[in-house]
Amino acid sequence: MALFLFLRDEGCKPYLPQRFSRKKGQTPNIKDIQNTRDILSASKSLIFLDGPEATRSQWIPWEIGYIAGKNGKVAIFTAAKNQSDITNSEFLSLYPKISHQNGCLIVDKGPREKIELYQWVNT
Repeated sequence: MALFLFLRDEGCKPYLPQRFSRKKGQTPNIKDIQNTRDILSASKSLIFLDGPEATRSQWIPWEIGYIAGKNGKVAIFTAAKNQSDITNSEFLSLYPKISHQNGCLIVDKGPREKIELYQWVNT
């Protein structure tokens, strides 16, 4: 939730599916899929919040694939304090990582290529 608030305060319009629509543990229906597709279609990017439970979601690969195919703007933010708590899927290593540096969220696009998150989302 803290990342949601931070993104909102930075001028982004974050969306949390479990907070606003889909219910955890329920089988998705056509309306869930259409709502998710509509939201992703309107999205400029996807920030995947990686944590101990995150890669267990059946939605995550679909959502990442949708945005990756749409515009390639997928980045990963790791929330766990202990990296051993993360059981990443190998596909997550394909995307840039986000870090918190000096009060800003930074997207690490490569060895010498870092950009502020807001700028990355809006370019």
